Amino acid sequence: MLFQEHGFAHLPAGVALENAGRVQKALLECTPWKLAFNDNQKHIEMSGDQSHSLRKQDLNRLQQAIFNQAQNAFQYSYHNYPI
Repeated sequence: MLFQEHGFAHLPAGVALENAGRVQKALLECTPWKLAFNDNQKHIEMSGDQSHSLRKQDLNRLQQAIFNQAQNAFQYSYHNYPI
C-alpha cells in the first residue's frame, strides 16, 4: 500500500504483530519528535517541548504563517526524529 493513498506505510512482515503495539507506543509517546519548517530561506527546528509549550493560538498562528508562505514561495513543514 502506498503512503500517498492511505496516509500510512504498511510493512508486511516488517514487525512481528506482538511487537507492533510497542513500536507504535514508542513512536507516539517516547520519541522526541521535532517540528521542522522554513521561514523564507531559514531552516527552523523546534523541539517537541518547544512546540508543546506554545499556546494553542500561537501554534495556530505559526501554522497559518507556514500556509501563507506556501501560497507564494517554497515551503516545507514536517515532523522528524533525526537518528
